[in-house]
Amino acid sequence: MRKELNPGLFNEGISDFRSSPVYEIIGAELSSLNPSSEIKRIEKRLENIVQESRVKHEELIKSVQTRFEMFVQKQASLESQFEALSQDLRSKHSSLSGKVTERHLTDMKTQALIDRHTQLLRQFEQRVASLQRVIEEQEYQIMNYKSALEDARKEIARMKRL
Repeated sequence: MRKELNPGLFNEGISDFRSSPVYEIIGAELSSLNPSSEIKRIEKRLENIVQESRVKHEELIKSVQTRFEMFVQKQASLESQFEALSQDLRSKHSSLSGKVTERHLTDMKTQALIDRHTQLLRQFEQRVASLQRVIEEQEYQIMNYKSALEDARKEIARMKRL
């Protein structure tokens, strides 16, 4: 009677092993009666299996290398895009910072001009008010002189009549 392991103990191990070509070779080897021809046949099949494994392994390595190279290229591309965007943002920030500074200086100059203009207007208003007082005083004096002159004319006219 043949002893077998419970396939439930190893989820995949036994079923995969039985389906592999190596298992078939070993099974054929045990059943063969002519050992030398069977050994040659088994060696040939093993060489074929090894060769196929090597080919698959090389294809897998090439595939992984290709993927890795693509990944490196994409990463380099992303890094260059990131650097370009970063440089663009730095230049925009610098430009905006310069514009804000320029605007601030312009606002300060404008405010200084407005303050100077306001000061000149106040000085002008003070001068006008001062001149109006002087004019009012002179008008008052002229009226007094006129009144005195009228009084003097009346006195002269009264004296001429006498």
